[in-house]
Amino acid sequence: MATRELRAQRRTILGKKVAALRRAGLTPAHLYGPGLDSAPLQLPTRELEAVLRRVGPATFVQLQVDDEPPRRVLVREVQRHPVTDQPLHVDFFAASLSEPMRTTVPLHFVGTAPAVTTHGATLVHSLDAVEIECLPDQLPARLDVDISGLTEPHAVIHVRDLPLPPGITMFSSPEAVVVSVVPAEAEGEAAAEEGAAPAAESPAAEA
Repeated sequence: MATRELRAQRRTILGKKVAALRRAGLTPAHLYGPGLDSAPLQLPTRELEAVLRRVGPATFVQLQVDDEPPRRVLVREVQRHPVTDQPLHVDFFAASLSEPMRTTVPLHFVGTAPAVTTHGATLVHSLDAVEIECLPDQLPARLDVDISGLTEPHAVIHVRDLPLPPGITMFSSPEAVVVSVVPAEAEGEAAAEEGAAPAAESPAAEA
């Protein structure tokens, strides 16, 4: 479980005045969590962006606020400028180490699907993350999905097929499709139907 480090300061500038912080190279943020009063923070934008490029929804960040003991937090939400993509505001969630937490973790696909190389089929990814619950110390940065067992057309991996590390409970629907194999002939039939649609409509159009 990877951990990155950030330093922040308590923030006294609130409301619309935070625009001055951004011009000074600081990003406003909030820290919240179980048994913790929501705290407005500010931190250097450049350092924040460097960390955001390296973390996911299940990656802990070691956040130190002023001279307080560091806390392990998750990045819950990042608001960005629609043009520059610069972070405008960040929410940090401080998890209780003794209480289970529910969060999403990304899926990482490993291996090669023989159905693609042997039968010319197409691999369709339907999910890129799932929702789980576990203690913070057991939170994986990602879940690996081995696709090497997809040997035939129409093969499917469901959420129920995903192996879970000990202590993790799955909350995504077990019937949800994670990845599937679409045969080449099915793609050809779909393309043919799309091509035939205008011809079927042409008599009505002429009438």
